[in-house]
Amino acid sequence: MKKHFLKTTLAAMTMTALLCSAVSAQSSDLTGFGDDFNSFDDNSFSPDSSSNVNVNGTASIDIRSYITDDDADSITTSAVPQAKLGFEYKGKISDSSVQLKFNDDILKNHPLDIVDELSLRTTFDWLTIEAGKMKVVWGKGDKLHVIDNFNADDYTDFIIPDYIDRRISTPMLKLGGDFGVNNLHAEVIYSPLLPVDRFSKSGVWTPAAYTTLSKTTEAAATTAVKNAFTAYNQALIAVSQAPTNAAALAQLEAAGTAYMTALTNANALSAEPDSIYPELNTLKYGQFGARVTASAGPVDFGISYYNGYYKQPSFNASRLASYVTKELSGTAEEGDKFLSYDKKQTFGLEAATTIWHFNLRAEAAYNLTEDTAGTDPWVHNNSISWLGGFDIDLPFCNMNVNIQETGSYILSNAECDKNPLDVDYCKTGYSSNKIVANVSASFVNDRLVPEVTLIYGIERGDVVVMPKLSYSISDGLTLSASGMYIWCKDSDSEFYAWKDNSFINFAAVYRF
Repeated sequence: MKKHFLKTTLAAMTMTALLCSAVSAQSSDLTGFGDDFNSFDDNSFSPDSSSNVNVNGTASIDIRSYITDDDADSITTSAVPQAKLGFEYKGKISDSSVQLKFNDDILKNHPLDIVDELSLRTTFDWLTIEAGKMKVVWGKGDKLHVIDNFNADDYTDFIIPDYIDRRISTPMLKLGGDFGVNNLHAEVIYSPLLPVDRFSKSGVWTPAAYTTLSKTTEAAATTAVKNAFTAYNQALIAVSQAPTNAAALAQLEAAGTAYMTALTNANALSAEPDSIYPELNTLKYGQFGARVTASAGPVDFGISYYNGYYKQPSFNASRLASYVTKELSGTAEEGDKFLSYDKKQTFGLEAATTIWHFNLRAEAAYNLTEDTAGTDPWVHNNSISWLGGFDIDLPFCNMNVNIQETGSYILSNAECDKNPLDVDYCKTGYSSNKIVANVSASFVNDRLVPEVTLIYGIERGDVVVMPKLSYSISDGLTLSASGMYIWCKDSDSEFYAWKDNSFINFAAVYRF
C-alpha cells in the first residue's frame, strides 16, 4: 500500500510538471515570444540534442573499523560500497534531473530511495514551477539549520554523512518567483507526505530510545499475554468445578480463543515492530510552507513559515497498556496508538552578511505546537531554537575556520519536571547548546586537504572529534583517511549510548 501510494504521488507530480511545461510553452507563443520558446521543434530529437544531457556520478567504498578496546579480536570492521548516478537535461524553458543512489541499506530496506532526487522544472517570465522527489534547504546556516523542516534525516550512520546526504527526499511541488528588486525571491512548497527521521534498529548506531521503546513494548505485550493466560486458567478452574455448566464452558472457549489470539498477535508484533508507528500515508500528514528572501545593502535576510510535523514520534505512556491489549486482541485502531507525530508550525528568520573578512550567518525559529500551556505531557511544548556563526578564510595554506553555535529552549517547562515520562522531560535542563567548529586547509596545489570537525555539547558535556585527510590522486580519484572519537562526561550525555563507537575509516571515491 505504501509503495503504491508513493508511486502514484510521484507519477501525479511528474504529470503536473510536464503539463506546466507544455502550458508555459504554449503561453510563450501567445504572448509573442515566438519559436525560441518551443521545446519540441523539428530538430528536438536530432543527435545534437543529446549535448543538453549531462551525466555525473560517484563510486566509493568505505572500510571502517570500530575500536572498542585493545583486543584486536573485538574490532568490528565493515566495507560498504556505494554508487551515485545523476542525469540532467536542460531545455530552452524546462529542465529535469534525477539522482540515483545505491547501497546495501537502500537496496534491502528502502528501495524507493534508489531515486535519491528527481526534479522536473519549467520557467517562464518570473515564475518557476518545480515538482518531483526533492531535497529543499532553507536557512543561511552552513550545514546546520533550525528552520529547514521539510526533509527528514537518515541517522542510520549517525551524523557521519554530509548534511545533504543525510536528508531524505520527499515528493513535493514548489512554486518560486524572482521579482528583480533587492534580490527578492518567494517560494511556496507543498508536500503530500511526511518523511520521518530514520534510525538504525540494530548495530552500533541504534539509539538508546529505540532500544528502550522496543523493550517497553515487549514488556507490555508479555503482560497482556500473561493476563490472557490467567483469564483462561481461571475459566479452566471454573469448568473443573462445574463440568456441565454451559456458561462456564462458553467462558472457557472464549478465554482460550483470546489467549491464543494474544499469543499469535504478540509474535506478530515482535516480528513487525513498526506496526506501532502511525500510518503516515494519509493527507493528514501533508506539509506546506512559504519563504521570502531579499537583500538590503550588504545583508541577505529571509522570513519563513512551515506547517507540518515533528520528524520523531512522541511517546504517550498512558496509552501503552490499552493499545497493546487491543492490538493483541485484534481490536486496535489507528487512534489507539501510543506513538504520534506532533503537529507544529515554525516561524523562521534568517540573515547573512560579511563584515571585514568574516562571513556571518544566523537563524532563529519559534516552534508553535498544540501544547502552548505545557500541560500535556504527551505533546511537545512550544520552543525556540537558534543558530549563529561565522567563517573566515585565512591568508595561509588556504585555511578556512568555520564556527557555529546552535541551541534550543523548551518553553513552559515547569510541568515537565513533575513527570519523567513527559516527552520534553530532560534531567539536565531545558536548554541545549552545541558548538560546531570546522577547520580545513589545502596543500600540494589543493590535492592534499586536512580538516577536522569538533562538536561540543555545552550542557551535557559531549565531545565529538572527526579528523579527515584527503588526497586527490587524479582528477577523479580521491583517497581519504578519517575517524571519529566520542567522549561523554557521564551517563546523562546525549551520545552516551554511542560512547564506544569511535572508529577509523579509509575510503576511495571516484567522481565522473
